[in-house]
Amino acid sequence: MVSAVILAAGLSSRMKDFKPLLPFGGSTVIQHTVSRLLEGGAEDLVVVTGFLAPEIERLFSDVRVRFVHNRDYAHTQMFDSARMGLAAAEGEEIFLLPADLPQFDPNLLGRLSAVEAQAVYPVYRGRNGHPLLLRREALKTVFLHDGRRGLKGALDWLETRTLETEDEGCILDIDTAEDYCLLLEYRRTSVPTAGEREEIFRLFETPERARAHGAAVCRTALELAEGVSDVNLPLLAAAALLHDAAKSGRDHPEVLAVELERKGYDRIASIVRTHMDLPEEMSETLNEHSLLYLADKLVKEERYVSLEERFCASELRFRDRPEVLAAVRRRKAIAQKLLEKVQKLHSIDD
Repeated sequence: MVSAVILAAGLSSRMKDFKPLLPFGGSTVIQHTVSRLLEGGAEDLVVVTGFLAPEIERLFSDVRVRFVHNRDYAHTQMFDSARMGLAAAEGEEIFLLPADLPQFDPNLLGRLSAVEAQAVYPVYRGRNGHPLLLRREALKTVFLHDGRRGLKGALDWLETRTLETEDEGCILDIDTAEDYCLLLEYRRTSVPTAGEREEIFRLFETPERARAHGAAVCRTALELAEGVSDVNLPLLAAAALLHDAAKSGRDHPEVLAVELERKGYDRIASIVRTHMDLPEEMSETLNEHSLLYLADKLVKEERYVSLEERFCASELRFRDRPEVLAAVRRRKAIAQKLLEKVQKLHSIDD
């Protein structure tokens, strides 16, 4: 079994606000931390509470979380809370982290588990991050530690290794109001995890055909993006996978964009908002917005098609409605211009 211990007992004195309950991504910081641990494979979750314990417990009535209360939270150190949580954990592997770490990649847990040592923690560009992985065999040493230098002091007595990672989220905790603002900004430009995408699909009851279409558009968009500079490929891929998630309802690009903004994903919201109707000024540059727009026009259901085939039915359908036909032809012309840009770029690369 894999356990996780989340430390949420402190007073957040430097922040001047209780960090675990700060608004984040449509819920709270600690709820996102727990969600990512569950997505990463943690099965046994222990939250160590102190200040505002009842408020934290109410958040997880429907989630498999156990609580350990540090009654003396105002006069003890984080290491004391850590030992209480570790004593309650049941797993052979235990991930230990503060509650204010909502943006680490859930896949990081598996990568840490693959490292053989009593203790393992991630390092992002020279900075130590979380979560810390402790094997059960290391707990006796931690419990016997006299507390000097806190958990860092205990690690001196363990076989400890580090894991280099490009996951910046593992160092983005909240000590100050400035840290909180930086975390929110990081969220705006990041992409939903696989688990978060599934939540969105469930919310909108996305049919399988829309998911399959999104996957085909994603493959096409990434192919179109080859050789295009300054394109955020993970952002483009996520937007493509999700762009038709709300397809079953009216004005689905806007509805999905609003939900993504509610979750704090402003950048991807902007991309999906224009996937059906790209503003003229955005057609001058190959970027995430225009590449998703073009890819969506080149894929019918799950099949790559020409622009002529893609727009033929619409042109016939609206041939007696001049205003609508003009809009259809405008979209086709924008797609054609973008396709020519991509073809020219790829021919240069060849």
